[in-house]
Amino acid sequence: MRKYLSVFGSLFLVLILTTVLFSVKKAIVFKSDISLPYYFLIIGMDSDTSQSVSRTDTIILAGINKGKIIFLPIPRDLMISSGNTEKRINALYSTLGKDSFLKTVSDLSGVQVKDYIIFNYSIFKTLGDEIAPIRVFVESNMSYTDYHQNLFINFKQGYNDMDGEKLLYYMRFRSDEMGDLGRIQRQKKAFYSILDRAKNLGMTKLVDLIDIVKKETINTFSSSDLFKLYSYAKSSEIEFLEFPYIIKESYVISDNKRLEEVKAYLVKFEKNEEVKKPSVMFIRNNSAYYIAFYNEVYAKWKAKGYLIYVPDVTFDFLEKSKSYILVKNQQKYPNIKKDTQATFSKDFIDIPTAGETYFSIVKKVSSSFIDFTLYDAVVIIGDK
Repeated sequence: MRKYLSVFGSLFLVLILTTVLFSVKKAIVFKSDISLPYYFLIIGMDSDTSQSVSRTDTIILAGINKGKIIFLPIPRDLMISSGNTEKRINALYSTLGKDSFLKTVSDLSGVQVKDYIIFNYSIFKTLGDEIAPIRVFVESNMSYTDYHQNLFINFKQGYNDMDGEKLLYYMRFRSDEMGDLGRIQRQKKAFYSILDRAKNLGMTKLVDLIDIVKKETINTFSSSDLFKLYSYAKSSEIEFLEFPYIIKESYVISDNKRLEEVKAYLVKFEKNEEVKKPSVMFIRNNSAYYIAFYNEVYAKWKAKGYLIYVPDVTFDFLEKSKSYILVKNQQKYPNIKKDTQATFSKDFIDIPTAGETYFSIVKKVSSSFIDFTLYDAVVIIGDK
């Protein structure tokens, strides 16, 4: 009799689990209103979002289509025309309201933003503790103490296993020369690490996380929508785009020519290969501050027909006094080195597309979540 009761109990438990999982699956498949292409906004606030909304600390446009999820972080110091004045985009939510803010982002990006989620940074502590450890690669030693904000940061270069509190500290850190732009890069890494960790979660933990998100954010999603977004994230290629900007004094303005290419990609989810311009990445190998180096590159570069990009990446395995150049296809792009020498009046050491130095550069660039394959050349500027 006991045997039959045990079997009956097991069957009853299976029946309950099957019913629950079927209900979850049904919610994912049948109740979500999400249709592709689909765009939503991720907004981080520097205040308690359950009570008030102040300046937008983080602005990320997300798009889903064709097996891809695209994230476009928008610099919070980006200047936007508003009426007869110009304001930083991070002030528009509190001054103009949600609808105007969403319309501004839609106009800027060329796509229709349908939904949004507004969070306070403290949610990353809660989520991080739920799924810890979260492995994040830290580019360089990070040390900062702010007793007023109860903020104590001390990370060593390399991979760090973080709990929720450490993850929150990492994402809030801004005491480097890149300021807001550097924090965008760290947020990008944190999102990648969280998504990578979340892909291996069981259903029970996933339900718990979705419940946390629903309770601790302001959002327009149903639970079914969040399940569906998770299913997309688990099976899609995830790509972060770089918002095309120009630094002007203490603020940021759009690089409108490059912005048109980004907008086209957001609409089509395919890169336009009709006119392939050579893409060159400039990296500082000198003592200049990042902002000064960035301004120098854009001020000096006059050669036409190039797409140039200046990330905040440095190499500790190259001599600081020397400058280097790596051109992937010398036959296809014979003018890159000539135009680079004419611009900077330096002797550049060629790095062949093989060997230890080449692979070290690829590893370093890729660890910063920059797609090395997108660039036809890497130019490394030394002190002399």
